[in-house]
Amino acid sequence: MVRQGSHSNGQVTLLTVGQDSTLRSQSTYGPFNGWIPQDLVTHSSNTTYLLWTHTSGRAQIWVMKPDPITPVPDPSLVSFTLSSNYTKGGNQVTGTVMLSSGAPAGGIVISLKSSDPSIATVPTSVTVPAGSNKAHFTVSTGQVLLPTTVNLSATYKTVTETQELTVSPIDTPPIF
Repeated sequence: MVRQGSHSNGQVTLLTVGQDSTLRSQSTYGPFNGWIPQDLVTHSSNTTYLLWTHTSGRAQIWVMKPDPITPVPDPSLVSFTLSSNYTKGGNQVTGTVMLSSGAPAGGIVISLKSSDPSIATVPTSVTVPAGSNKAHFTVSTGQVLLPTTVNLSATYKTVTETQELTVSPIDTPPIF
């Protein structure tokens, strides 16, 4: 059997056939007196037939199907948490978004929103870096006269996760 990088004499014809069984390309290489170059056969989404014709007249054929491609599911937003759901005005809490799997190259941008930015401010978005499945951000709070609950949300594609943050005046204990 002649393989990439094998030592043999003869010529190689590559026939590339698409999924609809039409001939996409035909190329003949050689004659080779020695090693068949390793880069002669390239991987593609089409099926390639390698026809090896030996100098003795003997012919061999191999079918090289593309490696099956297993689709990698796009990560989804699975959670949004706060370091605390209660704080006094003027303090900060940490928000964390988590994905179902690591972000692809370039990362994933999660949109953030506050129902009342004058009381609880979030950045407009946070990026989960490539390879990571979570990112952190800071929620800053303002002063309030009465305990006030603000809805915070994190959205990626069609999934939105929400958290409530209750902000209390500085001179009163937090509500539990």
